[in-house]
Amino acid sequence: MSFLSALALKTFVYFSARNDKKRDKGLIEPPELTVFRNVRYAPGGIEHLLDVYTLAREGEVLPSLVSVHGGGFCYGDKELYRFYCMHLALQGYTVFNFNYRLLPEKFPAPLEDLNAVMQFLSDHAREYRADRQTVYAVGDSVGALLLSVYAGMTVSPAYAAEYPFLMSPVRFRAIGLHSGVYDCGKGFLGPSRHAVAEWTEGNTRAKRLLCAKEYVREGFPPVFLSYSVNDPVTAASPALAELLRARGVPCACAEYGRTDKKLGHVFHLDVRSAAAADCGRKQKDFFAAAGREN
Repeated sequence: MSFLSALALKTFVYFSARNDKKRDKGLIEPPELTVFRNVRYAPGGIEHLLDVYTLAREGEVLPSLVSVHGGGFCYGDKELYRFYCMHLALQGYTVFNFNYRLLPEKFPAPLEDLNAVMQFLSDHAREYRADRQTVYAVGDSVGALLLSVYAGMTVSPAYAAEYPFLMSPVRFRAIGLHSGVYDCGKGFLGPSRHAVAEWTEGNTRAKRLLCAKEYVREGFPPVFLSYSVNDPVTAASPALAELLRARGVPCACAEYGRTDKKLGHVFHLDVRSAAAADCGRKQKDFFAAAGREN
């Protein structure tokens, strides 16, 4: 990596961390949740730990929800997403919030880690009061790209065969994609472009595979999309919604920011904001409807 690329990524990480801490300042963990911390889902270090949050009582199970964090392949972890994921758990899900390998690990490490989480869920769901037959997932920014790619793998054996790991048997009832870019070959801006270049390391095969739009087909899980008009990657979400509908995939696309220019990238993570609350309600209703239909 060049000096300028490394500097750009360090600057991105610094300002992202500062903004995330400001966003969550003063929040407390809801006492009514049962929390399982630092559960190992695969061999390794802290990059292979997850937390589970649930309202379920002993002997009770709730629908499962897996959260895939963003951060441009170089930033983010479960700690930065704990309040958002706990907020989701209060809606009636057992939520799995996990770390995955970041740079300098290369493609397809995060996808392999996501698959390991899904296998862990399949093997251990009851231990954590989760239903392995009713599984939802959410992802934002790069997490939305990873989740959309993984969803494509679940419906295309040929696509899944391109990856060097055996797919988990878990399938999604529906997924939520927020502020995402859905083509690794384009759409990334600023420091994220450096991260993508480093992550794929000039691997043209990786860039070909990391375009979920190419693998949307019958059986792809229903998708709830959200974005802000003030986000530089705005265009990706409406374009994906149009493609999903054209291919017969149930989809809802919620737009924000017309009356609040402060709403930018991953605005939905600010659990105290009215926009995030509205987005969460719409996603919950969409998931419930998808669950009934499936």
